Amino acid sequence: MARTNWLEMTEPWRVCLEEAWSAYGAGSLPIGAAVVDADGRVVGRGRNRIFEDGRAASGTDLVGHRLAHAEMNALLALDHRDVDVRTCVLYTSLEPCALCVGAIRMLAVPEVRYAARDPTAGSIELLHASTFMRSRPIRAVAPHNAGLEALSIALNVEGHLRLVQRFGVRSIVDQWEAAGLPCVALGRELFGTGELRQLAQESATIAAVIERLAPRIKHALATLAAAPETHTGPCVLLVTGAPASGKSTLGRRLAKDLGLPYISKDLFKETLFDTLGWDDRAWSRRAGLAGTQLLYRTAAALLEAGQSVAMESNFYPQWDTPALLELGVTFGCQFVQVVCNADGPTLYARFEQRARSGERHPGHVDDQNLEEWRERLLTEEWPALSLAGPVVEVDTTAELDSASYCDILARVGATLHLSMG
Repeated sequence: MARTNWLEMTEPWRVCLEEAWSAYGAGSLPIGAAVVDADGRVVGRGRNRIFEDGRAASGTDLVGHRLAHAEMNALLALDHRDVDVRTCVLYTSLEPCALCVGAIRMLAVPEVRYAARDPTAGSIELLHASTFMRSRPIRAVAPHNAGLEALSIALNVEGHLRLVQRFGVRSIVDQWEAAGLPCVALGRELFGTGELRQLAQESATIAAVIERLAPRIKHALATLAAAPETHTGPCVLLVTGAPASGKSTLGRRLAKDLGLPYISKDLFKETLFDTLGWDDRAWSRRAGLAGTQLLYRTAAALLEAGQSVAMESNFYPQWDTPALLELGVTFGCQFVQVVCNADGPTLYARFEQRARSGERHPGHVDDQNLEEWRERLLTEEWPALSLAGPVVEVDTTAELDSASYCDILARVGATLHLSMG
């Protein structure tokens, strides 16, 4: 759905956009948020106020520093004595960052809805990053209105470029463009013409801004949708490689930025641990086999519905190639592999560190089989599978910087032939 008609938007999204436009007019990032209670009433609202004058602070609002995010201000605006935040929904015009995801979890907000993806600071995947974060289920609803997402992206691109000009802050615009987000070009155009700045000076309402931009957003989305594709079936992004090679982190990030559902063997395996408990290495292996079966069954269900998917695991050629080939034959899907690897000593050092630190789920019992994994990580190879389709090799010996990640994202996005709208 690609609505950018103010009258057709629900009240929470209107509030988010009003707050975002107020933030823009005040010289900050155009991001707004709203908290809605169980009866559908807006009970809290807030805007990004990072770049406002901190001397203007009043009440509970955070102003003039790096904590002054829209979601934080919306949550602080609640009267927590009268409103049970555990029954509320948080709406926000841009995917929450790590700070705001942490606040959402600490307050046990059960659901968060965001209008647009943020490939640079967006951190919704942190809801699954640790046992603590997973201990209270929080539903994250990704963008589903292409027009609303495109509007938010255009506003934020213009806003970021304005801040680059004013303060010399790091630009995220190239990364958003590499991720294929809609209307980045429109945001650049608006910055060049000064049109939004003029509308803000004239005290135009956000409804008037939307009316002005709607035809251009519609045209941009239509152009994006009309881009030719060489493959019409669903796509499978396979993220594989050695244990401790960083494939889970990279897989989640790529899936989010490409708009793909992300499923992994370990997510299923750890859910089994949380539900059924855990014991020794033998039990961990049984849970791993079950996790693999759940991975393939879930992928089949998504592909049957024509939905592309990102699958992550340390796929083994001898065991997984036949199962993946069967998916390809059954659903006519295209495979793109991202193979993560690093040198043996680096892999083992990471594996040992995470096993001893407890950052992995204890059900994996990695600390009970360090010697086994030491030999394997130092000697085994972790190649791509024998499947038709592109292969992107990623050396994770050194931490990926932003430029390297954007290059990987662009290469994968180009080979997937996906519309990013």
